[in-house]
Amino acid sequence: MFKTYKFINVVSTTRLMVSNRSINSSGINISGSSSGSHQFSSSNNNTEKDHQNSDNKELRYAVKNLYKHLMYLGRLSFLGVDYIRDKAKPQFMANSHLTDPKEINICLERTKYVIKEIEALNRLHKYRSLKKSYDHEFQKINDDFLSANIGDSNSNSR
Repeated sequence: MFKTYKFINVVSTTRLMVSNRSINSSGINISGSSSGSHQFSSSNNNTEKDHQNSDNKELRYAVKNLYKHLMYLGRLSFLGVDYIRDKAKPQFMANSHLTDPKEINICLERTKYVIKEIEALNRLHKYRSLKKSYDHEFQKINDDFLSANIGDSNSNSR
């Protein structure tokens, strides 16, 4: 799961600004102009809405970052950006209707798994390329294997 952090800016020694609400040191909402118990009930409803909106914004930000990270990996990988975009965009669009944070987090975890798989494929491709370029025995074995398979396929096709 994602950890959510609230950024607190200290305005003065007795007043703190927390997510667009002013709170004094005793924890009472002092930003509203209403008074009495109505102030506390409305502040609770507002805090729930603020918390829900901030969660939605954080999840939206996380989804956008994962999509951007996928596109970045596409530029680095041998698969290419077009291939990754053609596979990822329909999946992201299919899940664009989700509003439940739990379902969104499940999709984010799946996307992180896909990102790890793409990174592993990139490392494997890089390792094989380096091994081919520096290891002459590996190159000879690979050439022998290809020539044997090409010779077999030509004789079978006749």
